[in-house]
Amino acid sequence: MENDILIIGVLFPAIPLAMVALNGRYSAIAGLMRAIHDKIHIQDSDPANRARLITELRYLMRRMAIIRLSLLFGALSFVANLMAIFACFVRVDDLSAFSFALAILLLTTAMMFFVAETCLSTKALTLHLADLKHHGL
Repeated sequence: MENDILIIGVLFPAIPLAMVALNGRYSAIAGLMRAIHDKIHIQDSDPANRARLITELRYLMRRMAIIRLSLLFGALSFVANLMAIFACFVRVDDLSAFSFALAILLLTTAMMFFVAETCLSTKALTLHLADLKHHGL
C-alpha cells in the first residue's frame, strides 16, 4: 500500500502547478480582451485596424474557451487523483487503480487542450505583429 500511495501521489503536486499556469494565461487573455474591447469602442481608427482588432478578439475568445476546457479537465483530474489517493488509503485497490488511470487520462486531455491553445496563441501573435512587416521585422 505504501508504494502505491507514493506512486499515485506523484501526480498530486503537478496538477495544481499546471492549473496555476493556465489560470495565469486566462487572466492575461482576459486583460487583453478588455483592452481590445476598449480600443474598438473608444478609438476612431481606420477600418483595417478595426477589422484586425476584431479578428484578434475572436482569436482571444477561442483561446479563452480552450483554456477553460483545459482548466476543467485539470480540475477533474485533480479530483480523480484525490479519489485514487483516498481509495489507496482505505485499501480499495480497484477504485484506486481506476481513479488513478482516470486522473492520468483527464490530465492528458487538459494538456492536449493546452497544446492547442499554445498553437492558437502563436497564430494570434503572428496576426498581431503582421503590421510590423513594413518595418523590416
